[in-house]
Amino acid sequence: MLRSGEYSHRAAMGEHTIRVFGLHRPDRVAGRKDAFCLLACSAPRDWRGGL
Repeated sequence: MLRSGEYSHRAAMGEHTIRVFGLHRPDRVAGRKDAFCLLACSAPRDWRGGL
């Protein structure tokens, strides 16, 4: 989920992967949220040539 920073699983293997690699650790979730916000906020500006 892009805005929440959390991953969801579709099968048991995905659930295990999330757990094994600690993908829902608070620092990782916060990092994904920050990265999404940064990209989502800068994309329209960059597209218009406002670098």
